[in-house]
Amino acid sequence: MIMNIQRRSGHPYRVSGADGVSGRDFEITVAAFDEADAARTANRQGMFVSTCVAISARGTSAQLVADDSVVQRLVEDLRCQAAADR
Repeated sequence: MIMNIQRRSGHPYRVSGADGVSGRDFEITVAAFDEADAARTANRQGMFVSTCVAISARGTSAQLVADDSVVQRLVEDLRCQAAADR
């Protein structure tokens, strides 16, 4: 079974596991803030989660990381620190 659960914010995650009632395998795409949030969303739909992986809507995981606000801040801090060390 494949289905999409999307919210207005967050990153896309591919969640797979088994349906809690029928036991059938499933794979869904969830927009969530982190892996735990994606797993909780699937659990609320009555699904047992076996894997949860961040995916990029643009096709590359590098782009997903590059667009992440936390990563951008860390890179900015590293650049400032390197400039101060010169």
